[in-house]
Amino acid sequence: MRILLFLILVTQNSFAMKKEIKIAVYNNPPHVFADPRGATPATGAAIEFINIYFGSRKEFNVKTVVMPFPRCLAEVGSKKVDVGFLFAKTPDREKNLRYSSTSLATTQSRVLVLKDSKLKEIKSFDDLKGLTLGHSAETFIPPELLKLGVKFDSLSGVDHMARNVERLRLKKIDGLFIATGTAAAYVMDLENKKNEFRSLKVPNELELFVVFRKDLDSETFNVLNGIIEKNRANYQAILSKYLKDAP
Repeated sequence: MRILLFLILVTQNSFAMKKEIKIAVYNNPPHVFADPRGATPATGAAIEFINIYFGSRKEFNVKTVVMPFPRCLAEVGSKKVDVGFLFAKTPDREKNLRYSSTSLATTQSRVLVLKDSKLKEIKSFDDLKGLTLGHSAETFIPPELLKLGVKFDSLSGVDHMARNVERLRLKKIDGLFIATGTAAAYVMDLENKKNEFRSLKVPNELELFVVFRKDLDSETFNVLNGIIEKNRANYQAILSKYLKDAP
């Protein structure tokens, strides 16, 4: 009986000594496949990476939480969660977030257009001048397009992407801007069953980073950041399993 009690106390103390790391993720296929209503556990390349490389650390008790994209940014920025996956770097975001020293993925943005659109290729940002593009609220927009006066008609909510695609079908917008090629490939696979759309590459290169709360202690940051630095290639290998059409 004493031995059993000792083992229970040791286990409890060991768990108590672990530092809790709360990680925010959002629905971002194929990096994260998340049911917004929480009916099923999140899956995807980022979830697998977190479980393998963060979850295996004995000093951490890792908890992954699914939330909408804007809330992810807000929760890390307001120091309510410790880590967020995956975000483009912008000057405004850098005011409230600490970025990993290396990105986990590199991609290009896309613009989805109807098959009969006059826009056949995007050779420069100027090709988008004067257009109105659908957009997911709070996600990355190339500053060059804002300077050109390109109009972004943003939607939010659980079904915002489906609503954006429907607006494109009805020609209420000229195109649908999607910040990452991986997300665009997923949307095309899901929504383009009737071969209605074309996906055009935007001439930009976008790095996707892990972000941290600014006041995270340096020891924890260095450990987690070191994992990211050492395993970028491994993340690419994990991601390739979830991609039919890599960016």
